[in-house]
Amino acid sequence: MATLLVTGASGMIGRGLLDLWRRDCEILALTHKSPPPACSGRIQGDVTKPGLGLGREKYASLASRVKAILHCAALTEFTAAREEAENVNVRGTLNVLEFARDCRKLERIGVLSTAYVAGRRRGPILERELEHRAGFVNVYEASKYHMEKELRRAMKELPIAVYRLSTVAGNARTGRVEQFNALHRALRLFYNGLVPMLPGVETSKIDLISSDYAIDAIAHLFVRGFRAGQTYHIVAQESDLISLPEFVDLTAELFARFDRRWKSRAVANPPIVPLETFRLLEQSVERAGNPVLRQVVRATGAFAPQLCYDKRFDNANTLQAVRGTGIAPPGLRDFYPAVIRHCLRTRWGAEG
Repeated sequence: MATLLVTGASGMIGRGLLDLWRRDCEILALTHKSPPPACSGRIQGDVTKPGLGLGREKYASLASRVKAILHCAALTEFTAAREEAENVNVRGTLNVLEFARDCRKLERIGVLSTAYVAGRRRGPILERELEHRAGFVNVYEASKYHMEKELRRAMKELPIAVYRLSTVAGNARTGRVEQFNALHRALRLFYNGLVPMLPGVETSKIDLISSDYAIDAIAHLFVRGFRAGQTYHIVAQESDLISLPEFVDLTAELFARFDRRWKSRAVANPPIVPLETFRLLEQSVERAGNPVLRQVVRATGAFAPQLCYDKRFDNANTLQAVRGTGIAPPGLRDFYPAVIRHCLRTRWGAEG
């Protein structure tokens, strides 16, 4: 790929890809705060600023060398202010595209997104689809949707491919969680008996993928299988999906398997309730003013309502592109136990 610019290189996916590629090409890692792993060049910048926050000379130097761009930088907090999410995920992407237009040797652009640009849609979600009026569960989904609309327009002049990820749980082989997200925080609340109820429908399927599968799939799609104008769902195999009640039961079973104290604490599985019932809980908690319960319900309410919108993600493009490579998503029941064991052993990252 010659010279590759990676934004968000200090994030979980960015770090994993840099580790794969650092011997194969010159990598320029653009980061705003955290330093990336060792690579050819570390660049301090900011995608939310014009010119990526670079000086004129550095900007021109990069633009003359870069042949490929992988845009991983994003604000992934579900409870962020709408303006903040739009600034990073939409404005930041527009700034990256503006830089791309100045790269005379540019061959490809890959952009990470989320399968949940589907928002509150139900049923089958095709990779080629984007436009809808179903609404969104949180500002992260909405901002990524608006980002993809900008990408669709830019595809007419730039070689862009989009990689929509499902929820990343951890490494399939080791269970290691490089970046704890809303899923892991919810699991911790469940472990501590702090989830009074879950909004959802019993037919909803849990779509989790391992970090190593996500990294391997993106690496192949971006390098060997690159096709401009395509969108890919990097999600679980439909045959491996389990229902929300099964997932709750499995999680409780794994807590008991890896922590002897779990059974003695007799923590009940949270009931699955309609969204309307959960909204009533939110209102009563806000009125009661209990700070701990308020924080728990707000955290749960930022993402769990997605469980009320039963959907299946088509991944035909991805399966076609990785055919014959040996790259495939491991089944949830195969890798999820290792993730739970890692969470318990490290106290959800507190002990490394």
